[in-house]
Amino acid sequence: MNTLPRLNVRTAAELLRRPIAKQLSKLRRMKYPNSGEGAFMCPYYSPVKTAMRHHFKGDATALTTARAKIAQVALATRRDNLERALASFEDSPFAQRSLLPLPLVRDEATFEGISLKLSPDLRSLEEGREHYYYVNFKAEQVGPATAWHMLGIAQLVLTMNGVEVTPGQLHLVDLFDGRFYNGTTPLERVMPLLTQECREIREVWPEL
Repeated sequence: MNTLPRLNVRTAAELLRRPIAKQLSKLRRMKYPNSGEGAFMCPYYSPVKTAMRHHFKGDATALTTARAKIAQVALATRRDNLERALASFEDSPFAQRSLLPLPLVRDEATFEGISLKLSPDLRSLEEGREHYYYVNFKAEQVGPATAWHMLGIAQLVLTMNGVEVTPGQLHLVDLFDGRFYNGTTPLERVMPLLTQECREIREVWPEL
C-alpha cells in the first residue's frame, strides 16, 4: 500500500512538533487505519461538533439532545471524553457568540506530493466575510506553536484553492485552556517546515 497520506490541517501541524522519525507509529496507523489502533481515523468528537454547529444555528435543544445521545455511548472512556468535551464547549465564552454557520467545505491542496485537507470544524459568515474555526476538544492543550502552524497551513490550503483570506478570518479555539487564536503564522515561516515534513513523510511511507 504505497498511496501517500491525506493529512488534514490539524494533523499536519501536529506532525511538525517532533521529527518524523519519532512519529513513525502515528504514520503507520494512518497508513493502516483498520489494524491495531483502528480508531485512529475515527471522527472521535463528531457528536460534539454536530451539536456545536446546531447550537450556533439556533437550535436551543442541540446540547441537551447531544448529552442524551452521548449517555448511550457504550465505551466508557469515549463517553466520558465526549461528556467532558460537550461541557467544555457549553461553559466556554465561545458558545455565547452569535455566528451564522455555513456548510463545511472540502478544500484540498497537494503540497510537495502530500494532499492537505482544510477540514475546519466550523465555517461561518460574519460581517459579509467567511470565517474558519478549528476547535480543540481534547483534554490537552494545543500549544501556541501548533495553533499558529494550523492556521498558517489552513491559509496555505485556501490560497492554493484560490480563496484569499485575511488572518482575521482564521481562528482556533482551545477549549482546554480557554485560549482563542486569531490570525496565522506568515506563510514564509510555515512553508519551509511543511516542505521538510512532506519530504520526510514521502521518504518513510513505503517502508511503514
